[in-house]
Amino acid sequence: MSAQFFKAVCAELGEDAVDLTDDTLAAYGANRLPGGDRCPSGVLFPRTVGDVQVIVQLANRHEVTLWPTSTGQNLGLGEFSPVRAGQAVVHLGRYMNRIVELDETLGYAVIEPGVTFRQLRAELAARGDKFMISGTSGPPDGGILGNALDRGAGYTPYFDHFGMLCGLEVVLGNGELISTGDAALPGAKTGHINKSGFGPLLDGLFSQSNYGIVTRAAIWLMPRPPAIRSFGFTFPEEDDLAEIIDLVRPLKMANVVPTLIKVTSAEYAFTTRERYPFDRTGGATPLPEDPVLSTHLDTFSGEPTEAELGLLDWRPGGGATWFLPATPMIGEVAAAQQRVSLDILTHFGFERCVEFVCGPRAARALHVVVLNRADPAERHRMDDCYAALVAAYDKLGYPIGRTPTDWQERAMSRLPGLAAVTSAVKGALDPNRVLAPGKYGI
Repeated sequence: MSAQFFKAVCAELGEDAVDLTDDTLAAYGANRLPGGDRCPSGVLFPRTVGDVQVIVQLANRHEVTLWPTSTGQNLGLGEFSPVRAGQAVVHLGRYMNRIVELDETLGYAVIEPGVTFRQLRAELAARGDKFMISGTSGPPDGGILGNALDRGAGYTPYFDHFGMLCGLEVVLGNGELISTGDAALPGAKTGHINKSGFGPLLDGLFSQSNYGIVTRAAIWLMPRPPAIRSFGFTFPEEDDLAEIIDLVRPLKMANVVPTLIKVTSAEYAFTTRERYPFDRTGGATPLPEDPVLSTHLDTFSGEPTEAELGLLDWRPGGGATWFLPATPMIGEVAAAQQRVSLDILTHFGFERCVEFVCGPRAARALHVVVLNRADPAERHRMDDCYAALVAAYDKLGYPIGRTPTDWQERAMSRLPGLAAVTSAVKGALDPNRVLAPGKYGI
């Protein structure tokens, strides 16, 4: 059925809307994850929301499954690669990359999926730097909408990227176009500034899900303060983490520090600057050194930066995966988690490269595990390591959140109640299940 589908898309949208060449399929199937590449059946390039509707309608007719994606820059989480091989990648960001509106009175930008952190930052700078974005530690050319919908986060007071979205425009699995919040009323003037409109709040349905394709939304912007200053402290021992967390908690609960606060392991800072010194360790892993820590002013200042991407080259082979549990802001709990992670990662031969991004009550414990993806044994060892981490944290009562594509279906299998509900919603909004079946296990 897929051949007829791609032929139909070409007939409706033009030959340049479809690419079926071997090189393109290989590029869009590539990722850094231990589970391996997953080749799509084809790659589609819509230019408008109308094009997206046509693609979805034809997918229903020809029984083809789609994998919508914005810019494919979610390194260590899957990139363009679909959750299941054979899904047709819908690359929204190739052409749908307009800043549709920028309101400098109410502080929001209406953007399409291809608008990147770098692009919006440049536009704000050109307009006099009155507002700032909240960036990530990831690539500056990552898509803002894709990151927000996957519940990625930054470090400024506007760190909750999904929480800063308002008025989503969404193509559902049957090709129908809807808008959320006040934007549901045609001509509404508050669609991009008021979340709490009439009826249920539908926005959350389209976060970490496969219920629809978000083609446009507003992202709220933060007024740039007159000054931004950094501060940092180093603690000599790994066991000092408990004291650090207990010191940070009251600062955040009282909002003395309006940004989030980073607490990084030594390895996390070191791997952004250097590559693994195999020659000095005789090939032994994990690393038996004490590297130097550094601060990260750019990420707190709304400046997209590539500085932390150096950690992806820590080991050869270009492999990386993320493990993202939540950590209560209680020192003894964070210390216990640290010991569990260290024991498991060391057992499997990996470094504990961790950054706690601390809020008032919980922190994101971002584990970036770098591996040699060219080594099959190391790939299998990493997959076993990930399984051990998930099992250990589940047992402790601290489940994972944002998950790499090659673990999403396994992660949902742990949650039968949630799986049943999400499947029922899927059947209502996407009855033929054409949109990314298997994404987040749905």
